[in-house]
Amino acid sequence: MNRLLLQALAIKIVIAATLFATSINEVYHRYQFIRFCSCVLFGWLAYSCLKNAKKTDGIIYILLALVFNPFQKIPFDNRDWIFVNQCVAVFLAIWIAFEFLTFKRNNQGNIQSK
Repeated sequence: MNRLLLQALAIKIVIAATLFATSINEVYHRYQFIRFCSCVLFGWLAYSCLKNAKKTDGIIYILLALVFNPFQKIPFDNRDWIFVNQCVAVFLAIWIAFEFLTFKRNNQGNIQSK
């Protein structure tokens, strides 16, 4: 795998795991830290995607960074935030699986042609 794809997959796995973990323990100051880290990491993913001409992915990451923006918070109830976290985590897990399978399928043809 190329380095950028590996970094993006690792970041998505970390974000998905931490968002799933927020439904287990609802400590507010820890959630604030997760929100800040998610916003920064989604921002970095958006920057790297837009830099590599992946506009659709970049826009999705920008929207996710805005949802988890720790400075201008969206006024959801705690139960609603848990639902949002779980939906985003499932979305990221599906996206990770899709990217991995696509990469594997593309490289399978390269290996067979050699």
